[in-house]
Amino acid sequence: MKAKSLNRKKGEAGEKIAKEFLENLGYKIIAANFRKKCGEIDIIADKDKNNIYFIEVKSRFQNNFGTPLEAVDRKKIDKIAKVSELFLLEYAKKPKSINYGIISIEFLFNSSIKLIFFENGFD
Repeated sequence: MKAKSLNRKKGEAGEKIAKEFLENLGYKIIAANFRKKCGEIDIIADKDKNNIYFIEVKSRFQNNFGTPLEAVDRKKIDKIAKVSELFLLEYAKKPKSINYGIISIEFLFNSSIKLIFFENGFD
């Protein structure tokens, strides 16, 4: 299997896990893979009626290329901020609050998953 295809499958699996995790915490998924020319946001969710979260999901196999969190650099944060502004221009309601989060998912060798949610990940 080609590396790009494997990475895509890993990313899709990570995003599915992240959505289920958020829904179990009471978040409502508004959009997934929201794309504009300047970038993409993996998950846009609402918590407690109109508190909007823009969430980046990073998945890695254990010990491959650093931790998922290390993959969210300043350039990625700037892209997410720009795309979030474009989303808000299209969004019907004015949110009470705007938040940015990161979900880090590591697929471990023993077939388990390590998930960490940084609810205010850009702070």
